Amino acid sequence: MLVVKLNAYKRGRSYDLVTGSVSRLEDWLKKHGWKGYDPFDVLGTPFFLKIESLRVKSYLWEKVLTPLVGLPYLLPLLTRRILLVKKTRNPMAAALFARGYLNLYKISEDSDHLRLALDYLGWLEEHYSRGYSGMCWGYPFDWQSNILFPKDTPSGVVTSIVVQAFLGAYEVTKEKRFKEIAVDAINFFLKDLHIMLVDNDKLCFSYTPLDKFRVHNANLWVASTLARMIACAKLKKYKKLILRAVNFTLSDQRTDGGFYYWDTRYAQAKGIRNGIDNYHTGYVIEALADIAKYMGHEQIKDSVIGAFRFYEKNLMKNGSTPKHSFGLNYSGDITDPIILDINDCSEAILVFLKMYSSGFPPKADLSKKIARWTIRNMQDRDGHFYYRIYRWGIDKTSHIRWSQAWMFFALTELLKAVSKHECRSQRNKNLNI
Repeated sequence: MLVVKLNAYKRGRSYDLVTGSVSRLEDWLKKHGWKGYDPFDVLGTPFFLKIESLRVKSYLWEKVLTPLVGLPYLLPLLTRRILLVKKTRNPMAAALFARGYLNLYKISEDSDHLRLALDYLGWLEEHYSRGYSGMCWGYPFDWQSNILFPKDTPSGVVTSIVVQAFLGAYEVTKEKRFKEIAVDAINFFLKDLHIMLVDNDKLCFSYTPLDKFRVHNANLWVASTLARMIACAKLKKYKKLILRAVNFTLSDQRTDGGFYYWDTRYAQAKGIRNGIDNYHTGYVIEALADIAKYMGHEQIKDSVIGAFRFYEKNLMKNGSTPKHSFGLNYSGDITDPIILDINDCSEAILVFLKMYSSGFPPKADLSKKIARWTIRNMQDRDGHFYYRIYRWGIDKTSHIRWSQAWMFFALTELLKAVSKHECRSQRNKNLNI
């Protein structure tokens, strides 16, 4: 069982609740392992890939076949068993668990936490996508978007999250190989992803080497990871590249501060229905906050505040409960049955923490409120977190990457932030500040 040994200071009920939640989740993971299902794995089976390939061809096919796509959500386990979906280990999950254990090691200095973090990183060192210019990682299943992505196709999003884990390990251990792995991944970002030049001061990183999608969160995951490289590995030569990626996304920011998932100009040209949701908006805010932190660009700071105000007004309820979507969702249907996705909850915790730690207005207490609500409403007694709340009920499926890994990381980030704050307060008290 997880024990965070920080008894010197009074923690309060919220801290105890979060610590207990992490302990229960860790116990669940020890019992069940981290090989598991993913929300999108069943959609990568031949049956659903055929359906999806027809759905994207015309609006008529979409209307006819969409009810079939709902089967994995109505009958998640049965559908997977019928279609022989196997449980897998996901590189993104490994990276998030590694980052979570690094957080716990910073809090407790317990060598077991560091050992577990390094175990996940060791797995990632062995299980990267071969045949590319640099080390990179993708999803362990086929997935269909506007095109088909075979399993293990590396993506900028997954690789960015993995690289962040290796950079975190380097900062903790000072082992050069962790930084070398992160630096090697730059070759993937710059040589294998498509870098789409919009004009002299704007560019967009593609999602994978197979597409030329213009997706804001994917573009900024890469840009923010390169920005962290500047701070960690002193690679200032990428500064202009990062700012051009930022300029691309900021040029598409709505007047109310929000961001659509797809670049609006690209979506209109391709006839793609666009939308706004909670966690993708959160990814954009986090990335922009990181870039502002590492590069100090005033225009970025103003845009971060605008995006956060939009997020807080439109994608949060009562300051403690995330809302899934605003306006249109991916299907273009404003009667979306999804009330809340667990990724909305983990990302909301991370967004408020990121804003607080980066010196922006929100208070850390808001992350505590979100965590309390999530633990009380979306964590099972056995420790795992549920997938979604629908209008008709709760899907309690225990997706490893989507639910367990993201929540583990978010909650350990919260524990780390609270510990830092209290240690700083205690030092100031001792100094009569």
